[in-house]
Order: sequence, then C-alpha cells, then structure tokens
Amino acid sequence: MKKILIGAATASILALSACSGDGRFLPTVTGSTYDLLVVGADSVWNRPSGRIVDSLFSSPMPALPEDEPFFKVIHLKTAEFDATVKTARNIVFYEVDPSRYTKGSLNYINNYFAKPQAVAKITAPNEQVLAAFVKEKGDELRRYFINAEEGRALNYFSSYQNLNFSRVIQKKFGVDILVPADLNKMRDTTGFVWMSNGNLNVNQNMVVFTSPYRSVEDFSPEHLVAVQDSFTKLYIPGPSEGSYMKRLPIIPLTSEVLYSKNSDYCVEVRGRWHCPIDVMGGPFVSRNYLSADHRNIVTAMVFLYAPGQEKRNRLRMLEAAAGSLKVKVAAPDSTAAK
Repeated sequence: MKKILIGAATASILALSACSGDGRFLPTVTGSTYDLLVVGADSVWNRPSGRIVDSLFSSPMPALPEDEPFFKVIHLKTAEFDATVKTARNIVFYEVDPSRYTKGSLNYINNYFAKPQAVAKITAPNEQVLAAFVKEKGDELRRYFINAEEGRALNYFSSYQNLNFSRVIQKKFGVDILVPADLNKMRDTTGFVWMSNGNLNVNQNMVVFTSPYRSVEDFSPEHLVAVQDSFTKLYIPGPSEGSYMKRLPIIPLTSEVLYSKNSDYCVEVRGRWHCPIDVMGGPFVSRNYLSADHRNIVTAMVFLYAPGQEKRNRLRMLEAAAGSLKVKVAAPDSTAAK
C-alpha cells in the first residue's frame, strides 16, 4: 500500500487516476452502509460552495416518512486524511486551486485504498466553478456512490439468497432476480408474486409482476403506480376488511431513468404507500424494466413497514435486490394486468 504523507496530502490524494484499481492486496473497506467521507479544506467547506457539496449527500431521501439523509456525511480537512480513515467505503475529495485548474473536473476510481471502495475527486479553479460544477454533475456523482452501495448489497445477497423463490420468478416471468434470504414467505398468483419476511415489526417485502407495454407513456410514474395499485388492491390486503395497500397520493412520486445493463430501459419510481382504512404505511420503490421483446414491462417493487424505526438502509438493501433483475426473455404471463 502507498503511504499518504500528511505534508503532501493534497498533491498525493488529488493525483488519483480516473481508471479503476484492480483491488489486489487491499484491505476491506470500513464504515457503515451509506457513510460518506468528504475530504477538503475547511475554508471551502464552511462557505456556500461547500454547503452545496454537503447538501448533495446529506439532504433527505424522498418519500421516507421521517427525514433520513441520502448519506451520513463525515467531513475531514485534507491534513486529517491518514491511514486510519483511508479505508472508508465511500470518499469524496475536493480541491479549489486557481494555479492548478482552469475548469471543473470530476473523476472516479474504484478500489484505490481498499475494496470494494468508491472514490471521487472534484477539482475547480475557484469556489464559483466548484458550486456550478457540483450542481451540474450532482445527480451523476450521487448515483455513483448509490451504485457502489448497491453493488456491495448484491455481493452480500449472492451468498444469502432464497434460491427457491428466485427459481419461481424465473419460471413464471422469464427473468432472473436475487431474492434476499430473509424473504421466506410467498404468495404466487396469476401474473403476480409477493414475497415477505413476515416480521410484524420490520416487515420487508418484494413483489414482481408484468404489464403490457404499448408506448413510452406506459413508463410514466403515474401509469406505473396505477398498475401497481391495481395489483396490490387484489393481492395485498390490510388488516381490516376492505383495506389494502395503495399509493399515498399526498406524497409526490419521484422517478428516474436508470442505466441498466440488464434491460433496454429502466425507470425507478419512489413514493409512499398506505392502507386507506388502517393507520399504517411506509415507503416503496419500484424498478420497471422493458422486456426483451419490448412487449411488456417487468416490475420489481419493494416496500417496507417499520413503524418507529429508521428505514433508509433497510429500504436501500431491498432496492438493490429489485435492481438485480435481469430480463432474459419476454415475460410469459403478460396478460395478467387488467
């Protein structure tokens, strides 16, 4: 391992290559899921440009019942970055220096100090350029670290998965998906599968279903959630008679088109669900994929019921599982959504 000398920390740290490290002979990353270490000068961090960097990662995640940030941000001055912290799982370096930089720049590297590690560096000639550059590249930068955490989650699920349930999904819909081992209860109906851990205190769930694809409008968040509600009304009842799971309409939906190497098109939708009669609800996230023959939308939706408990990390783990879906052939049960 290279030794990072405190006296030359800035030059050494910000000389990171944009290519990926090979990860050999590296220690394992440290820190908790969705922790993020941000390293740079206090003189920038405590001013508006630094606040923009902080807000990008520490602002509340959408659709959670209580405010929880995208990441837990820990800031260090450049001189404080040493061997005790360089194995952090997620690291952002920033530097403002008019003598070295003429424009904003953003580079990524994987597995530089540890593995599996995600590192990014942002450089700019002045604070105004830094602020504008982070605003321009913010979604991409944040998604890089979210994808890194999803990759770690999927690596975990590859060893702790419910293979029997995955086989049911593959046979029914013609797709592959990693089902977490904790999801050990299943309801298998026409065109719809609901899997749950059955825990009353922290209830984790995943559903998979298909619906016909006719045009790109079918990927609108409102349409996707309307189809979702039509299934949950039939198959996910609440505790009281006549109660069922559905979208909570007063909470705006958020959506994002995601790159997926496993499908030609994928849209993520976030929102909140509730049971109209019962006092219960929570967050949901769906990943909606275009089938291989472009005739269906295959949806993996996850939702959580964990009253009084933090939800971000639990929901993020379920999201990662939904994001593992691989479209191989057209879903055979494509007539189910009415």
